[in-house]
Amino acid sequence: MPMVVGVRGFLLILLPINPLYSFQMIFRAKPFFRRLLVALIAPCVMFAALAVVDNNKSLGQGFDTAPLWVRSDGKQHRFTVEIAKSEPQRRQGLMFRRSLAPDRGMLFIYGREQMINMWMANTLIPLDMLFINDSGVITHIHERAVPGSKRIISSSRQASYVLELIGGSASRLGFKPGDRVIVKVAGTKAPNGVR
Repeated sequence: MPMVVGVRGFLLILLPINPLYSFQMIFRAKPFFRRLLVALIAPCVMFAALAVVDNNKSLGQGFDTAPLWVRSDGKQHRFTVEIAKSEPQRRQGLMFRRSLAPDRGMLFIYGREQMINMWMANTLIPLDMLFINDSGVITHIHERAVPGSKRIISSSRQASYVLELIGGSASRLGFKPGDRVIVKVAGTKAPNGVR
């Protein structure tokens, strides 16, 4: 529905219009209306820019990174992982990410062995979840978790860590339960296998 705004005896009709038409209106308007239109449009543009910056902050900034290796069938596969060690970081995880490089991932650190439940709410990409015990041994792999699903994904055994990789990585690289994960994370106690 159009909105009508009265300005010095004139009516300015603001319709849901495309941006090109908005700029044409600015250049054709009299100086007073040009300033008024710029004053109305500029805050919208700034708000949108700030929203993009804030969104980028929530999509990965604030996570430490570390190199991580998965030993499988005599080969070592290297990844750079973001470390989710606080509760807010674990809650955020990889939500709202639109992509994840094949050599990237996220390591969730829980600090002690326990049953871990994960889900894919607000996650836009398929993920492989590798559940890892205190010794750094993969105990369970859930492949290609469905984006957006609220179905619970359980570790099925006690685990201290969860490594999330882009969906299909585990089968592509031949990862299986019993493979070992090696990582050095500053500021955390180094368990036997995960260093």
